[in-house]
Amino acid sequence: MPLRVAQARGSFGSAGLSVELVVTRDSAQLKEQLISGELFAVHAAPDNVIAWTDGGDVPFRAWLAGSNGPITLVARGPSGLSGLRGAKIGVDSPSSGFATILRRLLATADVGADEVELVAMGATRLRYSALLEGAIDATMLTLPWSLLATQNGAAALADHALVAPGMLTSCAASTADRLERELDTATAYAEAIDAAMRWLRADGSGDEAATLLAGDMDLDLDDARSIIDLMRDPEAGWPSATRLRGHELEATWQLRSQAIAEPSRPPSGYVHALSARP
Repeated sequence: MPLRVAQARGSFGSAGLSVELVVTRDSAQLKEQLISGELFAVHAAPDNVIAWTDGGDVPFRAWLAGSNGPITLVARGPSGLSGLRGAKIGVDSPSSGFATILRRLLATADVGADEVELVAMGATRLRYSALLEGAIDATMLTLPWSLLATQNGAAALADHALVAPGMLTSCAASTADRLERELDTATAYAEAIDAAMRWLRADGSGDEAATLLAGDMDLDLDDARSIIDLMRDPEAGWPSATRLRGHELEATWQLRSQAIAEPSRPPSGYVHALSARP
C-alpha cells in the first residue's frame, strides 16, 4: 500500500524517481530478477533475505521495514491447527518466507512438517485462488486476501503473533552490491516511502487511502476501510519507522533457527547500513 500511495500521490516523482511496480509469481522470481539486475528492490518477507543469502553466493540485504498486517493461517475444512494433519498446505517456498511461520504454528499443535504436504504455489494471490478452488486445504495469507478468504467460507486458525509477536513481516531488499553502487537511488526511494507512510498515518487520509485500495484490489469500500484501519493500528499495522535496525530481524532470525536451520550471520548481518540513516 505505501508503494501505491507513493506512486499515486507523486512521492516517487518528488524524489526524482520513475518507478515501475512489477507483480511477480513467487520468491524465486524475486531472487532471480534481483541477481540479474532486472529489479532494483523487492518487497518480501525478511526470512527470504536470510534464506537467499545463506543459500547462494550473492549477499542480499534488507533496508526498509514494512508490514502486511497479520500473517494468518487460513483453512477450508479444519477448524483447528491439529486438524491439519494430512492436509495439503500451499506455500510460496517450503524453505523460506511464510513457511517458517507455518512450521512453528503447526508445532504448537504437535503437528510435524512431515505430517502435512507443503505445496510450492508462489505468490499470495495464487495461493488464495487455490484455496478457494479447493486445490489446497490451507495456506498463509496476508491482507486483503486473509479477510476475503474468511468471507468466502474459510476459517482463520492462527496468525504469526502466536509464535513471533512483534515480528517484522515485510521489508524492502536488494543485492548488497547494488545498494552500494546506487546508494543515492536507494536513499531517494526510502524518502518517497517515508513520505507515503507519513501521509497514510495522518488524520484525514483514511477515506482516500481506502478508496485507492478498493480500486486497486477490486474490494468493497467498507472492506478496504477495515483493512486500512488495521494497517494503521500501532501494534498490528505499519511499523513506526521505515528504516531498519539490525535487531528488527531478531524475531525472524530466531524463528528460522527453530523451524529450518540456524542462519550463518547475526540478525544485523542481513541489514544494510542505509537503514540506520535518519
